[in-house]
Amino acid sequence: MISYDIVMTGFAGWNGSRSIYMDERYKRKLLEIYPTSFLAPLEAEMTAGDEDFMKAFLEAEEQGLSIRAGEGGVYAALWKLLHQNRFSASFSQRAIPIRQETVEICETFSLDPYRLDSDGCFIWLSRGETGKLISMAEGIWGKGSAAIIGSAEKGTAIRRVDSEETAYLRRPEPDEILKLEPGI
Repeated sequence: MISYDIVMTGFAGWNGSRSIYMDERYKRKLLEIYPTSFLAPLEAEMTAGDEDFMKAFLEAEEQGLSIRAGEGGVYAALWKLLHQNRFSASFSQRAIPIRQETVEICETFSLDPYRLDSDGCFIWLSRGETGKLISMAEGIWGKGSAAIIGSAEKGTAIRRVDSEETAYLRRPEPDEILKLEPGI
């Protein structure tokens, strides 16, 4: 049976955590808890990538082997990509690239960072190009911005392997940002 590496490039929940930080109501609360220097990286947008990266993404997307994460976060994108290919998978949440700023913001507002808007992240099914994908992503966003998060093959179950009990990925849910007050 043919198997694929599941590769994620970009950072989980970055766009959503940035949106929360840029909203003055939430920014004030965050600045009461965290130093400005810690939150400063949230001022910058995560770019989609350079020309070679985007060309690789579009080619893989055309073949059904990549998806851009967005609303609903990396879990929604992972589910959609695997579901459209009728793949089962084993993945590790611990392997998903995520920035500490996102973790802290999500903890502050009781949100799941893996179900938070992750526009700028990409999920790939890769065979043989994994090292190249990781290298390209790290050239754009820096070390730690890409990782193999699991493996996939024909089947239906999407299993998380780093939890104490067997856990399965559920259908996409509404984006976590919707749990905050309206107007963000």
